[in-house]
Amino acid sequence: LGFGSFTTYGLRTDYSNSFAQEILTDYSELFSVNLNPAIAYKVTDYFSIGAGVNVLYAKGDISSVFPSVVETPGGVFPNPLAGSTLFQLEGDDIAFGWNIGLLYQLSERTRIGMHYRSAVELDIDGEAELGLNPDFGAVAGTTQDATLAVELPDILEVSLYHEINDKLAVH
Repeated sequence: LGFGSFTTYGLRTDYSNSFAQEILTDYSELFSVNLNPAIAYKVTDYFSIGAGVNVLYAKGDISSVFPSVVETPGGVFPNPLAGSTLFQLEGDDIAFGWNIGLLYQLSERTRIGMHYRSAVELDIDGEAELGLNPDFGAVAGTTQDATLAVELPDILEVSLYHEINDKLAVH
């Protein structure tokens, strides 16, 4: 029996104001914590199998701003709404997945393993702020409930461990 607590994914992007697609996304962050109770069984002296359940908590934040310039057939002009919030979504979710692993001991000093972790589908539920900059006479921002669907992909790992001597091993 075992228990693990770790992050499976974590990412953050923060684009500069000169990024051409800042209207699509200016900032995004995904934070996760995975709780993983597991059980393993030694089938033979050389072969073991294990499995577990993933309880994944994720918190997400994504935002978009108006671009710094406006392109028209007549040219490129500074945007008076530049940097103003177009939308911002913050929320969290708990989702479940599973994993399975196999371990084969090739020799006293060498073993090979394979591990599969299932995909996890999250619905980051929270509030989205939709806004324009009221300093320029635009409509002030509004807030509403929103969901962002995020699928964290499945993972397959294969690993090899070998003890070179009693004090040094490679993995």
